[in-house]
Amino acid sequence: MPITNILRYFPPARSAGSDSESWFTNFYNPILFDAGAGDKANEQLLDYYLWLVGNPTHPVLDIGCGTGRLTLQLAKAGVRVTGLDRSDEMMRHAKQKSRALPRSTRRLISFVKEELHSYKMPNSYGIAVAMDDFLTHFLTEDELVTALSRIHLCLIEGGLFLTDLRIKDPRSFSQRRSGSGHPVVAWDVVHGVRKGMKSVSIASQSWEDYCHEARVLRSVHVFESIDSQGRVNERRYKTLRQRLHSPEEIATAGERAGFVSSKVLDQSPQGTRVLSLVAGRRSGQEEAAR
Repeated sequence: MPITNILRYFPPARSAGSDSESWFTNFYNPILFDAGAGDKANEQLLDYYLWLVGNPTHPVLDIGCGTGRLTLQLAKAGVRVTGLDRSDEMMRHAKQKSRALPRSTRRLISFVKEELHSYKMPNSYGIAVAMDDFLTHFLTEDELVTALSRIHLCLIEGGLFLTDLRIKDPRSFSQRRSGSGHPVVAWDVVHGVRKGMKSVSIASQSWEDYCHEARVLRSVHVFESIDSQGRVNERRYKTLRQRLHSPEEIATAGERAGFVSSKVLDQSPQGTRVLSLVAGRRSGQEEAAR
């Protein structure tokens, strides 16, 4: 079936279902996430964040910690860290992985299952980190400012917020569409996934398209569960939308949120911009929010 027909076949932002035990219940399934299908972890970027954080005197907040990829590595380096995520499934998986660490390392970790907008630990962290295009999930300027304001509230004066923007050139989407009529397509597969009493393979397909007017990147994902005979016994769809903010837009939103400076770090890994924002003095409105 041509991709254009597939895109017409299913509605945007379709729910993955209500079965809490299903592979597809949570779009960012922890096993899929760690195995590399879907949003693949960039080890070079992870190492870069570890180098940037260094050996801080104040605790670190890992926002959207997911399966604990950064949280656990920070604790191994002797850093006190809080892993914050809204997903029950991700949080369970991160805690399970942490059990393999020595007790002295586990004591450095606090996991909190909560939304960023409701998390209240003002003036508690010297550094906050949000990996993997975190800010692109806020589609409007007001949403972006609100998120940055919540992060600013958690930081001490002069604290750092580190985040990244993967570089995507919108022109490439236009060129691909005009040349072949198809968006950018990617494939991946993970074997040996436990599903009930059986072991299956999970194949993921995704394609991306870009709306120039809204400056929103749409990623359409299809996940298929494949049995040992090569038969597809389950298929689910998910649409993800991200706004490709520029560093300048984030800097402007950061100023509105209380950050006093913002810069793109020159040593960021190829294909990714890592941004550093410095928290300013707390405003009267922020003090009231405490």
